[in-house]
Amino acid sequence: MVALDTRKPYKDLPAAFKYRDDTTFKACDVKRYSRRVAELRARTVTPANMSNAIIPCRRQSRIS
Repeated sequence: MVALDTRKPYKDLPAAFKYRDDTTFKACDVKRYSRRVAELRARTVTPANMSNAIIPCRRQSRIS
């Protein structure tokens, strides 16, 4: 990504990544996002195209 006026890369702009300093900033939960995408992909599978299915496995918690 570059700035339209200066053609500088985003990382070189003075205000780049300032949002990360905000006390209310919440980073993306990548694991949760990946699980959600896998679940949505699994819902698009029909009996006619099961060969392309990606079925997410839920981990079972162990009780000690």
